[in-house]
Amino acid sequence: MLESIPFNHTKPDDAYQIMSRKLKEQHVQLVFHTLNIPFIQSVDELHQKQAELTRKYSVPPKLVICLGDPAWLFCKPIFDGAWKDVPSIICYARDLIFENVEHIVQKDSACPDNLLPTKEMIKKYNATCVMQPLYSKENIELLLQLQPKMKRIAYVFDNRYISSLSYENLKIAVKKYYPKLQLLPITTPQYSVDQLVDSLTSFDETTGVLYYSWFVNREICENKYLLDNMRKISSTFSHVPIFTMISPDEDKDDFAGGYFISEADLSRSLADIAMRILHGTRADQIPVQSGGQPHAYLNYEQLVKHGISKNLFPKDAIYSSVPLNFWQEYRLWIIMSLVIFVLFCIILFMRVRMYIQERNAAKAKRLADLDRDEMNRKLQMILHAGHFIIWKCDLSNNSIEINFHYSSQEDGSEGSNDILNERDKEKHIFMSCKEVMDCIHPDNREEASHVMNGLREEKLKSMTLELRFKWNGSYRWIEAFATPGELNEDGSIKYLVGGSSVIDRRKEMEAQIREKVRLEENNRLKSAFLANMSHEIRTPLNAIVGFSNLIAQANDTEENQQFLEIIEQNNDYLLEMVNNLLDFSKIEADQLEFIYSDFNLSDLMSTLNRTFSRRVPEDVKLIMKIPDKPLIIHSERYRISQILTNFLSNACKFTTQGSITFGYEIEDSTILFYVTDTGEGIDSKFMPHVFERFAKDDDFGQGGGIGLSISHKIAEELGGEIGAESEKDKGSRFWLRIPKDVPFDDTPL
Repeated sequence: MLESIPFNHTKPDDAYQIMSRKLKEQHVQLVFHTLNIPFIQSVDELHQKQAELTRKYSVPPKLVICLGDPAWLFCKPIFDGAWKDVPSIICYARDLIFENVEHIVQKDSACPDNLLPTKEMIKKYNATCVMQPLYSKENIELLLQLQPKMKRIAYVFDNRYISSLSYENLKIAVKKYYPKLQLLPITTPQYSVDQLVDSLTSFDETTGVLYYSWFVNREICENKYLLDNMRKISSTFSHVPIFTMISPDEDKDDFAGGYFISEADLSRSLADIAMRILHGTRADQIPVQSGGQPHAYLNYEQLVKHGISKNLFPKDAIYSSVPLNFWQEYRLWIIMSLVIFVLFCIILFMRVRMYIQERNAAKAKRLADLDRDEMNRKLQMILHAGHFIIWKCDLSNNSIEINFHYSSQEDGSEGSNDILNERDKEKHIFMSCKEVMDCIHPDNREEASHVMNGLREEKLKSMTLELRFKWNGSYRWIEAFATPGELNEDGSIKYLVGGSSVIDRRKEMEAQIREKVRLEENNRLKSAFLANMSHEIRTPLNAIVGFSNLIAQANDTEENQQFLEIIEQNNDYLLEMVNNLLDFSKIEADQLEFIYSDFNLSDLMSTLNRTFSRRVPEDVKLIMKIPDKPLIIHSERYRISQILTNFLSNACKFTTQGSITFGYEIEDSTILFYVTDTGEGIDSKFMPHVFERFAKDDDFGQGGGIGLSISHKIAEELGGEIGAESEKDKGSRFWLRIPKDVPFDDTPL
């Protein structure tokens, strides 16, 4: 960043700070350099400084930002050489510019004949401009609005060429738009600093003062103090406000303002263009543009100080140094007062609310006491009516306090050694937990101990338990309930509270109801069984009688043979039905016989295979799967055969196509028998009842519904287990698992 001249203000600092923040994010270093062009006395000195700049920055920079036209003209020869094609931005640019910096050093006149358009000058270079136009017409209009009596404009500027250009611009605007206004130029070296101050002091409201710049070499200035404090002194001694053509320093309020582009807007525009270039856009591809939107910027304090009426202030201007209004000045005190008032109201509300709550609490307490007394009275009536025994178990010393006040006790037999009998006339008795446990029936003692431990260890919140308790020499049914009472400081339970009531009569009624239900169910099952059996027995008998008559009448031997097979099948079914009835009767009388012997399982399975190969439907294949080596076991051959016969019979009934597979598998210590079919299967809702007595999935299907029930009973007697899996319309699998007592026999079949 190259600065043309070392002004005593912060314009370059503003641009430098904004650019520094932006470039820091891109990890690019920003270097600031002042060229001091007005102090260069000769062309040789100019060339020497250009060479020094080239040597100092021998590595071409990524971007050169020139603050002012002279800075770019200074670097123009370097852009033709060492910094060839390095992008550059001319900030604060004007419409016209010298052809080279030598004209500035030689103090050539800045008349239009010696200047060239800036846009034409930069066409051959990788450069663009951020323009800072001078709004002469708008500034004159602003002065006339604030100083209606103004007849003359005093324009303060120095002898630099850019200052001269601004004066020419103002002169053209006055001549074109306001020819009646006089234009008084106040410039160096015609005016010294002292003369400038004297002139400002003499101006009245008929003169509008417009300031551009006042640069004087310190070495030739006769009053260093006036130079250093030029702006403040000018504003102090002038009777009229001093306006400016360009943005003043933001941290100083010596001027009344003007119409221009603000320094902040200009710096932001510069930063945006610089970022575009650093991200790859060529500078010469970025159009020359204005540094922002111009506005009227006015210093409220300076205008009031110099007697400008507030009625003349333009409404669309942007004001600085505006005095605080009542709210802004006393906002903190107002807020604090409101906070204190709100706190006071809250405290008052809380006090009133507390008073009301205390009064309501006292009223509620009185009502609660009345309700509690009424509740106690009702509770005592309930306890008396229910003959409850109230007790409290102290867990610290394992003692139980029993209150018989509400119970109507019956006297026990004389001479009984029961503990309760010795104390039954007392309203309160104390017993140890061990004594109470000893009075509980042995069958209920373990459950009672488990529940009490659960309450003690806080695993249970409450308990209700029915048990038999030794009462005056005999066991009585009682219903006990308990819940934790008060807690210790460590959170453990201090005691349990509970009650008990005698439920002998309820138990008797429950037993009677259960017996009644059982008898009714048995009667229903027997009726259903008889009806079913009458049908099941009649069906094979009708077949036997009917086909026997047909045999007597038929002459065809092959046809007779078919009739004989049908008669034989119905005989087998009838025999199976009668055997099941006999076994069912024996099971009911607990007289079912079991004869254990050693036998070969493979022989048993082969016999079943031969028997059922004639009974399977025509489109069903019977498959037997047994181990290659025989197995001799010690068990009940007939009963195992009976179970497998029931399994196979059911499979033949309900399988019309596919296959029926049966066999056995040897497990570690058991033998698994199974029958699998591809029949119609069993509904999942009926599966839990498949081994119950008289259970039938299809009421119209063949069978009495007792075969699987008998099989289940036989399996239990054999020390094994029985089960089934089925899926509707896909088939079923019934299995039997019994212990294996004898190992493999290696004798071949």
